[in-house]
Amino acid sequence: MDRPGHSNPRHVTDVVSPGTVAMVTTRGRLGHRSRPLTIASVDGDRLCFLVSEGSDWVRDLQPGTDTECTVADPGDNHYVALSGESRVVHDPELIERLWSPAANAFFDGADDPDVRVLEVGVREGQWWEGPDSRAGTLLAMVRSAITKDESSMGTEGVVTPG
Repeated sequence: MDRPGHSNPRHVTDVVSPGTVAMVTTRGRLGHRSRPLTIASVDGDRLCFLVSEGSDWVRDLQPGTDTECTVADPGDNHYVALSGESRVVHDPELIERLWSPAANAFFDGADDPDVRVLEVGVREGQWWEGPDSRAGTLLAMVRSAITKDESSMGTEGVVTPG
């Protein structure tokens, strides 16, 4: 069944941006592992995160590991769910380009030998946006309940890679 909003495709770069925190879930030998990570860059359909090679979950990843990234911004009523494959790379030049002052809280600088880049190649996804405020959301819910029309609750669509 085609749901409303699937005719509203957006590109990965339109729905997430660097500096946003995403909940990243990977599936490895250790099972499902989730953790919040800051998006260091969005390059086409590729998300990059700075990660620690010393972490169990990072050592557990194999190239092509199924990965889910979700972003929720309740203040703006903006939500994104992305699926793809990940790989961990050691590329000092890329690490230097992705480095930010916030990364200093987790590493001893861009040349820290523990720093790696988690790259997630997005295959597919979905986005949702609701009314801009809590009052707007409440009014939309009341309107939807009375009219039985969910279109006032917001919009949704697919995320297209590439």
